[in-house]
Amino acid sequence: MPSGSASPGSAWLSHLRPPHRIAPRLSQALDISRWAAAALVTTEHVRGIVFAGYRQMHGGMNLFAKGVFFVTDFGHQAVIVFFVLSGYLVGGEALQGFQRGDFDGRAYAVRRAARLYAVYIAALALGGAFDWIGAHHFNSSGLYTHQVHAQDLPYSIVEHLNPPTLLANLIFCQGLLAGTFGSNAPLWSLSNEAWYYLMFPLLLGALLARKGGVRLACLAVLAGAAWFVRGQLLVYSSIWLLGLAPRLLTGPAFKSFWWPLCMIGMIAAATRVGLLDNLTELQQDLLLALAFALFINSVDHAAPSAPPRFAGVHRELAGFSYSLYLLHDPFIFLFVVVAWERFGTGLRMTEFTGGSFAFFAAALGAFYAFAWSIARLTERNTPALRRWLGRLAGVPERSR
Repeated sequence: MPSGSASPGSAWLSHLRPPHRIAPRLSQALDISRWAAAALVTTEHVRGIVFAGYRQMHGGMNLFAKGVFFVTDFGHQAVIVFFVLSGYLVGGEALQGFQRGDFDGRAYAVRRAARLYAVYIAALALGGAFDWIGAHHFNSSGLYTHQVHAQDLPYSIVEHLNPPTLLANLIFCQGLLAGTFGSNAPLWSLSNEAWYYLMFPLLLGALLARKGGVRLACLAVLAGAAWFVRGQLLVYSSIWLLGLAPRLLTGPAFKSFWWPLCMIGMIAAATRVGLLDNLTELQQDLLLALAFALFINSVDHAAPSAPPRFAGVHRELAGFSYSLYLLHDPFIFLFVVVAWERFGTGLRMTEFTGGSFAFFAAALGAFYAFAWSIARLTERNTPALRRWLGRLAGVPERSR
């Protein structure tokens, strides 16, 4: 899907910021954003199965306990951050390819497939295995058959453990043709990501491809994809597209990144306590996405400074954030029901004590260790998978 200056819509490319490498300071900021967002999603879901809802807690709700409940309730906002990050990195990759005139659709598809499937296959297999074990051997609580309602999981897990649902998830049609597989409710966002990966280059091709026939073909496929995913998935592409704003702005919106960073905190907190209830959820999410995009822009244009501190630590934590996101629900569900069967505690606890918090911390720690181990076998081998897929697709080695 080559681009070129002869296409009717390509003139505006000359007015965009030229393609450039991500500076070390921005790379570290993106790493911190990735692992922090993954931690927020994970801790919210772990807390939601270990503890009952805030209104159902009976005792021990001191200031510390209230703080734990407050800071572990930003999972949705963290997913919005992920969407913006994806738009910036993946959408930016495609946009810069068109700017340079060397966009290669096959190479792009190989890179995206390798990134998505390196962990995704393992997550579906392990998640299904964990759910099967839990449903058949540790379901006296009724968690897997919906007698106990886990936070943000309004369905029976066993009814989602079937081949059609698995197949729909494998091709990223959860939420379109079926629900999410098993207990892994966070997989809904993978469907969004995969379709945005497909649709954005088609949009660029429809606008910028050199040949009229290619432009028409891209437009036809894009229209078909948009019709198929219509609804919330399509609407939320606006969040993903906001991630492109830092690629388009030629200068900083703020002289200091602290201003948009404060905006992010204030918008998230205001959403959490209901101060933005007069806005729709989409409008709240757009505000947060815009603030985060401006944060990326401000860091990107910041004056050169000393080398980033603890860059290796942040890179290591970010290096298994995808595994954290994809694996946490099935693992934690099984961890909790085993504890419930053996010790009669750990599931939807209504007392916040030192012991219950220790269990929460132990469950979280056990999962982090597990996800880190799985990432070493999967996420870290993404380059090898990319090379293998590239050979199958006939992509030149320099483009993989």
